[in-house]
Amino acid sequence: MTFDELAQRYAAYLELRHFAGRTIITRASALRILFRFFTEAKVPDAQAVTSACLRDFQRWHHYEPTGQGAARSIVYQNRVLSTVRSFFRFLHLEGLIAHNPASELEYAREPQA
Repeated sequence: MTFDELAQRYAAYLELRHFAGRTIITRASALRILFRFFTEAKVPDAQAVTSACLRDFQRWHHYEPTGQGAARSIVYQNRVLSTVRSFFRFLHLEGLIAHNPASELEYAREPQA
């Protein structure tokens, strides 16, 4: 199954769980970022994703500037990681991957106000 097909199944799962439409759109956007990294890193499919690969994604996403050249906020980075964790938890629960590589991902520490 392609990453796009997996994303469609994930979106359908979120709809079944009555997530808000805006939440589903936001999560789809986060997955597009992840899939762009997978394309650049030449990750062929979900079975090939490892914990190390997702840590590389976390670093890549941290250093990848926004379209305006600004750094991404820690809160935004953690929101994307939350989607990544949820996506791989879904794939594992559905039996589409044998092991959840995102279970070991840690969120970035948010600055205290």
